[in-house]
Amino acid sequence: EEHLKEAVAALRKTIANRPHFARGYYELGFTLLKLKRYGEAVTALKKAISLKPDLPPDAYYYLGASYYQMGDIDRAIKALEKYKRKAGLGTRVEAYRFLGRAYLQKYKLRKALSCFKREAYLEPTWETYANMGIAYFGLNKLEEARKYFEKAMFLKPDEVKVLYNLAVTYEKLGFNKGAKDLYEKLTLMKITTDEEKEWIEKAKLKLRKLQK
Repeated sequence: EEHLKEAVAALRKTIANRPHFARGYYELGFTLLKLKRYGEAVTALKKAISLKPDLPPDAYYYLGASYYQMGDIDRAIKALEKYKRKAGLGTRVEAYRFLGRAYLQKYKLRKALSCFKREAYLEPTWETYANMGIAYFGLNKLEEARKYFEKAMFLKPDEVKVLYNLAVTYEKLGFNKGAKDLYEKLTLMKITTDEEKEWIEKAKLKLRKLQK
């Protein structure tokens, strides 16, 4: 982190001496992103792009990633889609990951799925499959949702939100025993975060209803 801060100071000196040096703003934006100073990263990257729109495609990726981390989902989507067009087949998996999550937040489920499918082809994780399950569930494609929640559970058997979402899917499909077993498992799990506490409390309520 100290080296990154030193790099920021050096890059700021560089662009102070050469205010039209697009690459300097580009490198500054990337470094600020690494430091999680997303607002500053956006400012630097936008300046770089305004000075030289034909910078490497990654300039648009870093801009989109910074917007996403700031919670500015619409601008994140715009920048990441532009990055995709410029990068073509070289589009990095992280871009599909960010875009899929962004589209999921905007409830653009088919676009989200398209990104998650590409992510799953390139570098699948339990979270990839969990997100695909959420998208399919939102589209009321419950069998597909079940399949991907089960894949996520196979990779991460004790992930609370995966177990809960799979249990709800089982319940919707009429697999009440499978749902009940998962809800029971959730109620016995050790709580480590406030988010997990919420999921487990929901599972307790669901279990009571199934036991009536």
